[in-house]
Amino acid sequence: MLIGQSALGSFLEVNPYYGPWMSRQADAATFFVEVLHLSSNASISVVLEHKNSEDPDSSATTAATFTAVSSAKVEEKAASGLKELVRYKYTVGDSSSTGWVHFRMLPPVWLPN
Repeated sequence: MLIGQSALGSFLEVNPYYGPWMSRQADAATFFVEVLHLSSNASISVVLEHKNSEDPDSSATTAATFTAVSSAKVEEKAASGLKELVRYKYTVGDSSSTGWVHFRMLPPVWLPN
């Protein structure tokens, strides 16, 4: 069984990857990214975007920004005031054309309203 997602830095450094829109379960939550493995010349940045269901994708705004992760660990970020839909935006920083990251997003911990 494979766990997580692999991403190459040379592509995602220029073209960020957007995850699918998800319905929020509350207006505040703590989000987690787990970096399982990565090359020595790579890091990953994750941004949480949000919008209302009637808004176009281009109107999404940043709800939270994770600190760039450059080692295998779990990084968490709290966000509040979330609109109806949330998604992740991934960017892999790469100091060469061979950098890669293997990571997964853990389920958010939704806070009661």
